[in-house]
Amino acid sequence: MHALWRLAAVAVAAICGIVSAAGIEDGEKRTGFDFMTPETQALQADDMSNPGMLWVLQGEQLWQTGAGQGGCRLLRLP
Repeated sequence: MHALWRLAAVAVAAICGIVSAAGIEDGEKRTGFDFMTPETQALQADDMSNPGMLWVLQGEQLWQTGAGQGGCRLLRLP
């Protein structure tokens, strides 16, 4: 029963988000990048300085490792 209420709450939140976003004109829509400081924007724009790229590189290395049983790629989380 709790799962049904959670599903209903998620559905209502999604519908409210869609309705509120529909009222914003295309020229007025902005991303989170617009609210960042110039220093943070520069950090995200530079792949060598962006800490998030460390995860991308690690994921690339994991993906290139051999496949497990049945051709599936498995990942062991720490």
